[in-house]
Amino acid sequence: MASVFPLEIFERIIDLSMDDETPTWARRELLKWSRVSHAWRRQCLPLVLRKKTFSWPELTTLYSFRRQALVWPDLASLIQEVEVQQWLRPYGSQIEMMPFVIYPHLPRLRRVTINLKVNSIDRTHSHRYFRISRLRFDSVTELTLNGFLLRDTSELDVHLSMFPQTRTLCLRNVWWRPHTKKMWPRSPKLVPPIADLELTREGIGWKKWMLAADRVGLEVFLHSVGRTLTTLAINLPVIHSLTAGEEVPFELENFCFPNLRSLRLTMDCARTGTIEIQLASSQTSYRDHIINIPKLILRLEAHNLLTLWLSFCVEFVQPDPGEFLQHLCHIVAPMESLIPTSSPRLQVVTFDVGSLEETIPWWNAQLRSIFAPLQELHAVEIRVPVRRLDRWGQLI
Repeated sequence: MASVFPLEIFERIIDLSMDDETPTWARRELLKWSRVSHAWRRQCLPLVLRKKTFSWPELTTLYSFRRQALVWPDLASLIQEVEVQQWLRPYGSQIEMMPFVIYPHLPRLRRVTINLKVNSIDRTHSHRYFRISRLRFDSVTELTLNGFLLRDTSELDVHLSMFPQTRTLCLRNVWWRPHTKKMWPRSPKLVPPIADLELTREGIGWKKWMLAADRVGLEVFLHSVGRTLTTLAINLPVIHSLTAGEEVPFELENFCFPNLRSLRLTMDCARTGTIEIQLASSQTSYRDHIINIPKLILRLEAHNLLTLWLSFCVEFVQPDPGEFLQHLCHIVAPMESLIPTSSPRLQVVTFDVGSLEETIPWWNAQLRSIFAPLQELHAVEIRVPVRRLDRWGQLI
């Protein structure tokens, strides 16, 4: 018997189940809910099949999935995102076979995520990927690489060449580690027109010369993608590497980002993990990292930058807001002098300090008082967003 339940209510339930704050078990129930009615099935299947996750995939699993995709091409066309979790064997043949076995049968594939295990011994081996050098998947516009160790920046060509239309690139825990001290990373040969770039790290304890080579690799990569960037998001370890990292035996050039519109700097130590260089072990060190903000802006030639988002560590801000505001006073004068030269079109600076709704007026008054020169001389608007926190200081 056909269901007479209003379709609008079905759609509302589905929207709630796919919300970011909804538990994952509710999303898994979508497949069961799709059997309620034909109308609900049409609504649920695209959501159920939108993302396919391969956890420690064996070759038999990949070939089995390909057989199913050939039998039911309509269902395969619903898959828009593929995520690979290869934690046990970081660089096995399974990763190499994905472009041959899986990607060609997903015509609407839009996002690819590869999660590997960061290990100081294993690394990517570009010679293993010579067979995929001619494969192209133009439908993919978002690429996330997590846990990669690169001997050279050009090793990214192996992954970027398959997706020439990539617009959004996320590099999480991607490190450059050459074989010897005399080997410096080079620019990638193929760079897609990347508009949105996210660089985040947790950190690994290495020798100083390795950290120096990693800084060079990071700098070379940013120079290679800078022309097309419109949005850039980096976190505390990356900021530290670009401003106060290991010295290199040659002069580092400023970054040219002619199309950059939005810059997001995350100074939240809770999201950076454990780092050997003690990024946020005390208020003093955290103050030093706040002072690095103008140093980073000084290295950016972003004349079209419109918005700057600064996200700070809640556990250092909330216990003593007064001391945190004193830290911010150290960057007022440098930013005031840098804006006319580095970012003359800057309009909005947002300070994310983990504020509750009732504390927003106080924070607005304090920050606008501290950064009054920016508002008066350069017409920069100061904003404070609301972040609802529970009693443990966690985001709700």
